Amino acid sequence: MSGKATGWAWDQDLPQNLKFVLLAYADKADHEGKDIFPSVALISKMTGLDRRTVQRATKQLVGDELLIPDGLGPKATNRYRLPMDGGGVLPPRGAAQEAQGGGAPAARGAAPLPPDPSFNDSERQSDTAQESAVSRAAADECRREAQAAFEEYTDLHPPTQATERQRRATGEMWWAPLREICEESRWDKQAARALIAETVDRMSRERLTISSPKSIVAVARSVVAEIKRGAFMPGGAKDNPQASVAAWLQWTT
Repeated sequence: MSGKATGWAWDQDLPQNLKFVLLAYADKADHEGKDIFPSVALISKMTGLDRRTVQRATKQLVGDELLIPDGLGPKATNRYRLPMDGGGVLPPRGAAQEAQGGGAPAARGAAPLPPDPSFNDSERQSDTAQESAVSRAAADECRREAQAAFEEYTDLHPPTQATERQRRATGEMWWAPLREICEESRWDKQAARALIAETVDRMSRERLTISSPKSIVAVARSVVAEIKRGAFMPGGAKDNPQASVAAWLQWTT
């Protein structure tokens, strides 16, 4: 792993899925940003994204010249390198879009949330229609409520952020996942709290380790998927399960 490569990846102005995939590739680079050859399955596991989304994001990153093909690695996996020669942030490309195919260029600013309780200006720009439809105040409230709920239900708190590396790590492990939970909750703070409560309760019953908000995102997605297909059964979370279901019903109407 190269701190220089991941630092370069963090500095790129990209939508959320593209950012996560680029960070995962950068995590496997050497100090010069070269010799990157993880499998799609590994990138999928690292980011929590499905394989097809990873493949689309990789294709987009290659097209935007943020990921440069460099032959084949072991076991015939594709090898890549990062265009770090010039250092700093590459200029935005009009073709950069969220990795879901077609449409107009995605709005920038879906980078992980900073420690400040409010979104900064770039983060207030949405890379999805869902977020653009929510008021800034509601987005801020949802993010604060999600953080408070996670700390309340897990007794875990954000780590020290004295250095740039610590701030970046906290962004990846805390602020970005909390933002994703708010997105899954349609930016409804009560739904976000209910989703965190149910997810933490489920993981505790199944004796799954909870170390940060990032560690609960995959299970939270599973809960939402169950709700959307009508297969959800509340498990006795700390919040009233009936109230939780009432909030979640808003998502499917």
